[in-house]
Amino acid sequence: MSGCPGPVAGYGVVRNALGAVDCHVQLYSEAGYHALTGSQSFFPTALTGLLTLYVAVLGYRLMFGIGQQRLSDAPVIALKIGVILSLTLNWTTFQTLVFDLALKAPLEVAQLVAAPAVHSGAALAVDPVAGLQVAYDQLGQDATALAKLAGPDPQALRGGAAAAADGLWKAQGALFMSTAGLLAIATIAVGVLITVGPVFIALFLFESTRGVFAGWVRATLGAALVPMVCWLTTTVLLVVLEPALVTLARSREAGLVDTDTATLASALIFIFAAAQAALSLAVGIVAGGFRLSVPRPARGSAPTSATRRETLPVPSPSRADRLAQQLQTGLLQTRPAVVPVSLVGDRATLGPATGPAGSGSARLGADYRRDAFLDRFRSMDRSPG
Repeated sequence: MSGCPGPVAGYGVVRNALGAVDCHVQLYSEAGYHALTGSQSFFPTALTGLLTLYVAVLGYRLMFGIGQQRLSDAPVIALKIGVILSLTLNWTTFQTLVFDLALKAPLEVAQLVAAPAVHSGAALAVDPVAGLQVAYDQLGQDATALAKLAGPDPQALRGGAAAAADGLWKAQGALFMSTAGLLAIATIAVGVLITVGPVFIALFLFESTRGVFAGWVRATLGAALVPMVCWLTTTVLLVVLEPALVTLARSREAGLVDTDTATLASALIFIFAAAQAALSLAVGIVAGGFRLSVPRPARGSAPTSATRRETLPVPSPSRADRLAQQLQTGLLQTRPAVVPVSLVGDRATLGPATGPAGSGSARLGADYRRDAFLDRFRSMDRSPG
């Protein structure tokens, strides 16, 4: 049996639609929660089984030192179990921490941010819901008046009053769907996701099912942020649209045709409708950024090769290695250059091909100086390590 009132005559389509959706979502979300967590449901029994399995697996791992759980984690684990039980079996806690946070908090934030626009002097922005109803009604009346001025056989393709009336009719529908319609859709989505929330909250117990819980949080967060940006955009739209509506109302009362203002009003509504769609997509991307914290590595797990390369310091060369390297460098620097071989008669003689007269050929190794080599070695040995 429904506890929500029916449509009120003369209240307007915008206010009736938003009032009906808001009332029924709150009513059936609470009723669905009680039906899911009540004694006649399978969920309490399933939750008890999951908790029993979780405690048994946790005790087995703590007993044999398997996995990443430690005895010092017991208070945090007990707190996690208590929070899950409180949210899945207590409607008062669930309503405060989940239901009101998802349905009411975004609109309260939007009202705070839209306060400058409300106090800008625009009458329609003081109460956005009532302002939407006034704008919706005014667009319909202006379209009807322009259609009468267009004649008995209007053709929108010819422009003039017929085209302006056609644009206003379409703008009226776009105004409703991009404001009140979008708010109602987001409210219904949040209500449905919250109603089945206890099932996803219980899946937070196990690491293998926490991804499902994270997906539910992302979906609920995305649906909850849509009313916030929709309310802000609607408030700005009413501030921008009010002068055009006032001008159209005066023209209608004077029996004049103001097609330029009508076209301007239609264009403004279509622009803000496109902005609403873009912002709804944007908040979906923002909500998709929610991630659970990465678990710490298991105790006793072997580090990978990349981790070892990053953590182990590079060993510095020892004194003996430095001396050997310096000795090798010194030998390469003092090695004699290869001299050409000159053939005299029938035997080969090492030495320069030509030289001063009477000097003769130098013997192999005659230019080797032992004292100079020892002096260089001693200087390297005395160098600081």
